[in-house]
Amino acid sequence: MDMHINMSYCKSSAFKQLVFNYLTIHHHELFDQIGELLEVVEVTPADVAGELLKSKNPTISLRGLIEFLKIKLQKEEMLKSENGVAEAEETFKDETKHESIHDSSEDLSNIVDL
Repeated sequence: MDMHINMSYCKSSAFKQLVFNYLTIHHHELFDQIGELLEVVEVTPADVAGELLKSKNPTISLRGLIEFLKIKLQKEEMLKSENGVAEAEETFKDETKHESIHDSSEDLSNIVDL
């Protein structure tokens, strides 16, 4: 049986704990930029940890994480815009279908009047 476990996304406080655990640093000049990205990007702590493990050099590791988060943000925005386009197309189809049905019913009423 499959079991789904809901886990929260990584935010600034969890990120700082992960950085300390993996890179043993408490502060870095890139923390603010990463914190801002984490507020808008949905990323799991496991994804963040995976990025932090790519280098033992904190600057390289954190820059890699920034790039990862930026790419993830772009993908999320692209998906949202694609969903928006799909919803707009669906609305247009529904409106067109409704107009077509309305026009057909008017045609039928004209025939009945004859």
